Amino acid sequence: MYKVMVEREFSAAHHINRYPGECQRLHGHNWRIQLIACSNTLNDLGIVVDFRDMENAIDSVIQPLDHQYLNELPSFADKNPTSEIIAEYIYSQMVLLFPEIPTTEVRVWETPTKYGSYGK
Repeated sequence: MYKVMVEREFSAAHHINRYPGECQRLHGHNWRIQLIACSNTLNDLGIVVDFRDMENAIDSVIQPLDHQYLNELPSFADKNPTSEIIAEYIYSQMVLLFPEIPTTEVRVWETPTKYGSYGK
């Protein structure tokens, strides 16, 4: 299995409803996003997918989240915008909007040592 990854960042605020601690209050993160694509084969150039295509795709998916209060966005209206839920949202948008990119996992880092992920 061949795997490739690109990384991007965006800044946004959120809070976690019903959380028994500080995270129930409004706070922000510089979210780090890792998009991972996998394939059993390489194309005629010897790559899974062009890194530039991955970067452009993930940029277009995360741009509406940048510098937003995530709890107020329609995509998170009925759920807490946790790392895991944000990863699921980005993954589903990638699969829907960019089916040519074999997205297999999205990782969403809240801090340098903590991430949530979603994928196959």
